[in-house]
Amino acid sequence: MFCTCSIRGAAVSGLPSPLKSSNPFARFSGIPMNVTEEDQMRKSTRGTLYFAHPISLYGTLVERVIASTLQGHGFAVVNPGADEFQREYAARRQTYPHEHPMDYWLRLAGTCTSCAFCTFPNGVEAPDVSITTLPRVGAGVAKEVDSFRIKGKPVWWVSPDFKRVEDISLVPFRRWTGFRRLTIKETAELLRLQGIG
Repeated sequence: MFCTCSIRGAAVSGLPSPLKSSNPFARFSGIPMNVTEEDQMRKSTRGTLYFAHPISLYGTLVERVIASTLQGHGFAVVNPGADEFQREYAARRQTYPHEHPMDYWLRLAGTCTSCAFCTFPNGVEAPDVSITTLPRVGAGVAKEVDSFRIKGKPVWWVSPDFKRVEDISLVPFRRWTGFRRLTIKETAELLRLQGIG
């Protein structure tokens, strides 16, 4: 089961609380999608954190809010959804078309000291994917998370199903108990239903 040490809107594992506002999303309206890694490293106090999440969240407000919250906790966030990494990935696929698609992302993840990951949001269903109440983890995200777990690096789960910024919490993650790991086929089906691929 999940670790109960997640504290909503408060310090988690020594992490500072995000700033509060009467409009919890107000501070995110002017946040650029892609803050440069150099800018983040200057502000980072906790090292680099790889933000693994479904590609259906790339470019969304949910992605920006979670990434900004992670930055507020002192991390330099490496977001695979950022334009710079998407361009690098596309160029790499052109140059090395026979390379496994995950190789680039696993190398990028390997440059980071920790990881936070999101599952698919609740309410996204597919006929080929069994219905479950467990948080569903896409095949690629699970592979990225495992690359941290096998090295003993810290990993946190961040639920994408929040209503207010104060509800975002980092839950320490140790094993897949309590999650539904999707196959590549199931992941592709969920993404297809969300208009991806």
